[in-house]
Amino acid sequence: MSKSSPSDLATAFRSFTRRLGEALGAVEGDPAAQDVAGPHAARVRSAVESAAALLGTPVTSDLATTGSAVAEHIVTTDADRWDDATLDRLRALAQDAGTALRAIDALAR
Repeated sequence: MSKSSPSDLATAFRSFTRRLGEALGAVEGDPAAQDVAGPHAARVRSAVESAAALLGTPVTSDLATTGSAVAEHIVTTDADRWDDATLDRLRALAQDAGTALRAIDALAR
């Protein structure tokens, strides 16, 4: 996600809960895959929570709520207020979450 715009990042953070649910659903019924998926799911949660902390948005026990708060903060911030370091960190967090989701997806194959 090295060239992701703030809008792209908002979409990504909004979608992580849905994508995680789909990925975990694909390994449901396979205890070995579920065990391996657990740490990857934790990486997704950690990435979203880290983004929330970075932006000063609330971290809740509900991943969807936290992800939505991150996305809302991103889309309501004026483009000229973003600094490269913050955007780069958000991109890295989104990339890490995406990598973790792909790892879970690979377990279902």
